[in-house]
Amino acid sequence: KRAVPYMHARGIRHFIDFGSALPTCDNTHLVVEALDQNGKIVYSDIDPLTVAYGQEILQGKSNVAYLQCNAAEPRQLLDAPETLKLLGAERRVGILYLSLAQFLSDEQIRQSFQILADWCAPGSFLMLNMPSEHWKTDPALQAVAETYRRSNLTGYFRTRTEIPELVRPWQVAPEGIVDNAYWNLATPPSTYQVVGYSMMLKAL
Repeated sequence: KRAVPYMHARGIRHFIDFGSALPTCDNTHLVVEALDQNGKIVYSDIDPLTVAYGQEILQGKSNVAYLQCNAAEPRQLLDAPETLKLLGAERRVGILYLSLAQFLSDEQIRQSFQILADWCAPGSFLMLNMPSEHWKTDPALQAVAETYRRSNLTGYFRTRTEIPELVRPWQVAPEGIVDNAYWNLATPPSTYQVVGYSMMLKAL
């Protein structure tokens, strides 16, 4: 809800959403449509069953597509006929890359972000969040990380200072890399746990 209005206010009308899950409950297309009925959205998820359900939910919506894609290999989505048909020649887009980085290695993130930067036009935006280094020391967060390991998922946790180099050639927007609870909020919550960092990136 915070990222889409930010991008829309800066002229973005076309959006690509990675790791979308089911498009319900104020998901991206609903936020976009509330701002601009002509906005276009490409959803994606790595799980084929989720994609199938998502496509069923979105039946009849000509401004939305839902494709299967691994966010670590975004060319699968960028080169898809459905994406090209929906977005046309437009390459200035807003990208949502949320709750994914904890499952991607540094090499995978660098590769994915380079592909996205090469495809996008200057002035594109990418909203990103990443779990913080506190996952390595906080007992409650360590317990969650252990559930990842039991599910054969590797968790990657980064410090604030590691991120700018990792996301190149994207540039961190002036709002900076901030705690999730603070990003683009006029009145942040008075109490919260530092679980991760949020940031808006811009293509130059």
